[in-house]
Amino acid sequence: MTDYTDCVPERLYLASDGRMHEEAYLSLRPSGSVSIDKRNFLGGGGRSYPEAEYHGRVRVYVLASTAPNGGGCVLDTEALAEDLADGGRLSILLDRIIAGFSFEWNGSNHVGHLDKDAEEAEDALMERIAQQPYIHETATVWDASEWLYGPYNDAADVMHEAKLTINSTDKQISEAAERVEEDFAGDMPGSVLTGDVEDVLRDAIERVRSEETLC
Repeated sequence: MTDYTDCVPERLYLASDGRMHEEAYLSLRPSGSVSIDKRNFLGGGGRSYPEAEYHGRVRVYVLASTAPNGGGCVLDTEALAEDLADGGRLSILLDRIIAGFSFEWNGSNHVGHLDKDAEEAEDALMERIAQQPYIHETATVWDASEWLYGPYNDAADVMHEAKLTINSTDKQISEAAERVEEDFAGDMPGSVLTGDVEDVLRDAIERVRSEETLC
C-alpha cells in the first residue's frame, strides 16, 4: 500500500466568477505519480482536454466542481488526506489501478488501458468520489465585496462599518482590511474570503467621496 498524502494541499477551494466553471481533480499516471490540481474553463459550451487525458494515458478524477453563477465550495483536505494515506480508501484503489495500468497502440495513438481489476478499482474510486465526501459541509467561499456589502449595505455603510472616512490614510485602510479579514476568520471558521478587501474598501470610499462631491 502507498501513502499519497504528499499531493494534498493545505487548503483547497473553488470559486465561480459568474463566467467560469472551476474544478478540483486528482490525476494519476502509470508511473504512480498522483497529483491534485485545479482548472477552470468557460461554462455553457464544449471543452477540450489535454491529449494524454483524452486518450486515457492520464486518468483524471474530478473531486469537486462549481458551475458558472453557482457558489464556491471548500474541500475537506483532512478527509481527503485520510483516504489517500497508506491503507486509506482511495490509496488502496489507486494502488490497484496503477498495478493494472498500461499503454496500448490502437493504430492511431497510444491509449491508456486498464485490466479488469484496475477497471473495477477505478469504478469504485469514482463511486466514492460521487458521494462528495471531500466537500466541506459548513465552510463556504465568499467574495470580499459580497461579504462587505451583503444584501443591504451601500458604500457608506461599508466605509462606516470599517471605521473609515473619506479622509482615511492608506495605513488606516490597510489596517481596516486586516480587521475585516480577522473578523471573517473568527465568524466563518474554515471558510475562504476571496478578492482584495483593501480594494473593496478603497472603492467604497471613492464612491462616497464622489456622492458627496455631487451634493
